[in-house]
Amino acid sequence: TVPVNASGTASFTTPGLGIGYHPITATYNGDGDDAPSSSGGTGVTVGTAPSSLTDPVVSSTTLTQGDPFTITVTVGGGAGVPPTGSVTFYSNGTPIGTVPVDANGNASLTTTTLPSGDLTITASYSGDSTYGASQSSLTGLVTVHLPTSPSPSPSASPSASSTPGATIAIADDPNAELGGHGIFGFLQHLSTTQIIFAVFFAVLVLLGVLIFLILFLVKRRHSEEEEPAEVLKW
Repeated sequence: TVPVNASGTASFTTPGLGIGYHPITATYNGDGDDAPSSSGGTGVTVGTAPSSLTDPVVSSTTLTQGDPFTITVTVGGGAGVPPTGSVTFYSNGTPIGTVPVDANGNASLTTTTLPSGDLTITASYSGDSTYGASQSSLTGLVTVHLPTSPSPSPSASPSASSTPGATIAIADDPNAELGGHGIFGFLQHLSTTQIIFAVFFAVLVLLGVLIFLILFLVKRRHSEEEEPAEVLKW
């Protein structure tokens, strides 16, 4: 209720109208000279205040697929109250996540699932009871590379030990010029004890053969000496 001024006008201002259509009427209480009266009906439609989005701020413009990637925008508005609602981020037009607007009007998304290639990052604000929806006017350009394949490690030699922590020593092969075959290749893989045992065994075999030959020759000589005596006996 407001008083009528000297010109017969009454004016009222309110900031409390919500969004939507509001019917407006006025009633005059009258005075000693004028009777009470009412105005005809009218109305007013209250819309949302315009909002704005800052350009997307990205953590990096070049990254490898699977790396963390963060996008941040700020929602602005001039109605005197902080915006609420949510912001959806897009990569080449495909949604990659939706986050709420915080008390400072900021919205930030971190993702590790960006596809590879050259990407255009945009943002869209949903609006709330005070502010209308809006989209970022500029875009963020990001290049995502495929991960590089690790270089294959050198293959281990078939004779190398696979025991963890084992040290493999590679020395010059004195029999390399012989191709590592035959007796030299065989002896190369024997231990000292095995070589000594093999030599000892070979000596025993040779001694046995020698003794056998000596006994054979002795017996044969003995037989040859006995044959003339038998002839004379006849």
